[in-house]
Amino acid sequence: MSTNDVRVCQAVSRFWLSLMLLVLIFSVVLSYYYIQSFMMREEDSTTNLKTTFEKALSKGYLTKDERQLKIHGIESDFKHWESLERYRTGLELANNLGFNYIRFITSRVIHQVDPTDFPTVNSRVQNYTTLLKTFDLKLIPVLFDWDLWETAPRDNDFYRMWIDLWVDNLPDSYVYSWDLFNEPAGMPELYELIVFANEYLRTRTQRPVTIGFHDVTRANPDKYYTEAFNNLVNLSDIISYHFYSYKLLIEDPEFDVYNEFAEKLQWLGSFNKYYLIGELGFSATKDFEQIQKYYMANLLHKMKDEASKNDNFLGYIIWELRDDKDESWEPIPPIEKELRGFWGVLRYDFSQKPVVEVLP
Repeated sequence: MSTNDVRVCQAVSRFWLSLMLLVLIFSVVLSYYYIQSFMMREEDSTTNLKTTFEKALSKGYLTKDERQLKIHGIESDFKHWESLERYRTGLELANNLGFNYIRFITSRVIHQVDPTDFPTVNSRVQNYTTLLKTFDLKLIPVLFDWDLWETAPRDNDFYRMWIDLWVDNLPDSYVYSWDLFNEPAGMPELYELIVFANEYLRTRTQRPVTIGFHDVTRANPDKYYTEAFNNLVNLSDIISYHFYSYKLLIEDPEFDVYNEFAEKLQWLGSFNKYYLIGELGFSATKDFEQIQKYYMANLLHKMKDEASKNDNFLGYIIWELRDDKDESWEPIPPIEKELRGFWGVLRYDFSQKPVVEVLP
């Protein structure tokens, strides 16, 4: 190969190496700007939500009075706990934090187990109820929920067996109230089950009966003002209302969630029955924990104010005791789509979030 040929080859090689280096630099720069843009969008989303809550909070109250509500309870979901001992740890913390009631959905104790496998189901129920009875916590067991409705046989024999199983393991002395069905949403196909279960349950217990109602009145204004809603209220000794209207703050920064909550409490009082707020919560990773604290402090003030006016108002059940995910969980969804897994007043590692400072 001549000297000129060698020089040409070297020039071509340098050209291609330079081109590859430029492509690599361009790719790195492009990736950097893409990541920065994504992070800015996420930061904007977080900033917008914080601004939304700051506006709403300016209309509320951050003071804490001394009147104690009868029920300051906590929700505890069996399927989010790795073992019976982990559940024991949670119950001990609930006791130590001053919660006096615990609500739980009974069907979650058979998570990933065939509900017709009675020996296995019975063993699990006995283990968890034995543990529950060792703590100074009044119980609000939820007998039926969607997971059981979708997996179990839909016949009265099974419903009767399920009620017997829990009533036999939890005598009246441990139970404050039986929550018959979690958020039935007034669906007509559930009404027959609820009527049957209500009648049969009352032959087995002297404790009051409630039904958990889901708050969707803003999204569908007629849903809970129907004859179906009134029928379910008539079956209940205690009205348990799940307040989720705070989600509307995400859509409307001017929405006055605290006034909405106060009006809802007054409306519930118009039924002349005992009533409580169930599944009260706000999902919060570390970025939103202070917002969770302020939000709950405001609602707590509203509830104490209501209790001073209406003796029928009993208190609240917070959703929930412990996060079922840790901060390393990926992907953590944007706040607008709910931070699923971060509803607890305790983090996944059992450490306390700031909201504990205002509760119960």
